Amino acid sequence: MQKIARIYITACWTFFIFKLLTLPMPSSQDAGLQITYADKLVHFFIFGLLSYFLAKTLELFTQKHHRSVLVASLILPTFYGLILEYLQESIPGRSASLLDSAAGLSGSLIAIWLYHFVKIHSKPRLLLHICCGGCGAYVARALGRDFRVSLHYYNPNIWPPEEYEKRLAEVRRIARKVGCKLLVGGYDHSAWLEKIKGLEREPERGRRCLVCYQDRLEATAKKAKEFGFAWFAATLSVSPHKLAGEISRIGRELEIKYGLKFLDRDFKKQDGFKQSLALSKELGLYRQDYCGCEFSSRITHNA
Repeated sequence: MQKIARIYITACWTFFIFKLLTLPMPSSQDAGLQITYADKLVHFFIFGLLSYFLAKTLELFTQKHHRSVLVASLILPTFYGLILEYLQESIPGRSASLLDSAAGLSGSLIAIWLYHFVKIHSKPRLLLHICCGGCGAYVARALGRDFRVSLHYYNPNIWPPEEYEKRLAEVRRIARKVGCKLLVGGYDHSAWLEKIKGLEREPERGRRCLVCYQDRLEATAKKAKEFGFAWFAATLSVSPHKLAGEISRIGRELEIKYGLKFLDRDFKKQDGFKQSLALSKELGLYRQDYCGCEFSSRITHNA
C-alpha cells in the first residue's frame, strides 16, 4: 500500500508539472517580464519536490543502493525538465530557457541533499566490533541500511603482532570502503593471556573462547557507552566456528549492564557466511586461516 501511495503521489506531481509548464502564456512582453523571477522560483520548487518524491518512491524498491536512489532522483527530473523546456518552443507565449532548467536543477540538488541528510541522520548509531576485514565488510554493509555504523577494532587475542597489524590494515581499508568511522582499541596481548590463564589447552569453541567473546564484547559495550552510541554488535557470529548462542547471551547481559541495546543477530544465517566470502573475494581482502590467538593457530595447523 505504501508503494502504491508513493507512486501515485509522484505520478500526480509529474503530471501537474507537465500541465503547469505546457499551458499557453500571454504573449505580451510586459507580462513576460513580470513573471521572470517568479518563474525561476516556481521551477526551483516544483522540480525540488519532484526529486524528493521520486527518491522516497525509489527507496522502497532499491533499499540496498542509497547512492543509486540519489543519482536517479537527480538525473530523471533534470531530463524531464529539459524535455519540457524543448516542448515550450512550440507553445504560444513560452520559450525554452536555460535559466529555468538551471533553477530546476538547483531545486533538485537541494532536495536530494536534504533527503540524504535526513536519511543518514535519522538512523540510530551502532558500534560494531570487528575482528577482520572479511567478516566486517559484509556485516558493516548489511547494517548500514538501518544504522549509522562505526567500527571497533579491539582484538588483543590476536598473535603474533604482525597478524594483528595485517588485520588492522584490512579493517582500515574496509572502513574507508563502506564509509564508517573506525575506533581502534589498545593491544595488550599479555593482559589477554592473563585472562585466559589455565584455559590454554581448551578446545576450539571451549571455555577459552567464551572468555575471549566476553572480553571483546565488553570492551565494545564500554566504548559504545563512552561515545554515546545507542546500539552495539559484533561480527563474530558470521563465522560458523563461533558459538552464536553464547555471543547472544553475553551481548544481552552487557546490554543490561551498560544500558545499551545489543543487536542480537546471527549473521551467518541467510547465507551470511557465504556472502562474506564472496564479498571478500570481490574486494580482494586478506582472509586468515585461524581465529587469531596462538592456541587456535596450533589447533588449526596441527589438524
